[in-house]
Amino acid sequence: MKAIYCLYNPYADSKRGKDNAKEIQALYPKEKIEFLDITEITDYRDFFSNRDENDIAIICGGDG
Repeated sequence: MKAIYCLYNPYADSKRGKDNAKEIQALYPKEKIEFLDITEITDYRDFFSNRDENDIAIICGGDG
């Protein structure tokens, strides 16, 4: 079974990044999404290499 991960920047949009990321749930109303603070991931290679190839990663937030 595929997993859906939403990696968000909690500092984005004047520290509303987590709340804004929760809006992603509307795109997947029947799916469970795991919301993860991207600033707490210390090794991206390790994080992504431990995911299944069918998993979905959504990255949102930023102040660019």
